Amino acid sequence: KAIARHAKVVMRKGDPRRSSELQIRLAQERTIRFFDYPCGEDFTSYIFVDLPPQIGFALVQQNIYEDYSYLAVSLASGRVSRLLDKPVLSPDGKRFASYRYDMMNAVTELTLYAVKGDRVVTEAACEAIIGGGQTDATAMPKWTGPETLSFIVFDSGRNFPDGPVLKRQGKDWVLEGPVTFTLEGRQRKPFRQVCQTFK
Repeated sequence: KAIARHAKVVMRKGDPRRSSELQIRLAQERTIRFFDYPCGEDFTSYIFVDLPPQIGFALVQQNIYEDYSYLAVSLASGRVSRLLDKPVLSPDGKRFASYRYDMMNAVTELTLYAVKGDRVVTEAACEAIIGGGQTDATAMPKWTGPETLSFIVFDSGRNFPDGPVLKRQGKDWVLEGPVTFTLEGRQRKPFRQVCQTFK
């Protein structure tokens, strides 16, 4: 369906069960191709996700055996930027946020990316316990402004809108909230964490 919506720019050729390719048309009548390899431990496939028109990037999910990442492909140059997880675009189209729960370490990896011309660069990163662990909680990020990302935490069929908020404060990105999430669950204890920033 996503390909059908953007048929003038994106197409798939071949049989996905054997070998196929995802094609994305770039500026100046050029095309970038991603080739699937559906075999054993070398399994690789590419799924077209979206094409936000306001930023000039196509988003592609890359699956490699048991892992995955997302790619932001510049329609102007074909430059490919790798993102940790499915990106959520800010309202002004200047940033992506990606959110992945690391089951091995029981932490949430939160990364902010800035759109800089034909590339997407890491702007800030945090590791925190926002959802998951023994509580079976999950958290969904949602931009509530160009520099504010809120989380609603879902746990045991209920949602808690007082989840953490990531926002820009001067040069820093700060994750804070009235509730602390630990491996044992949700506690009424304010927290504040400054994310690592990148130049």
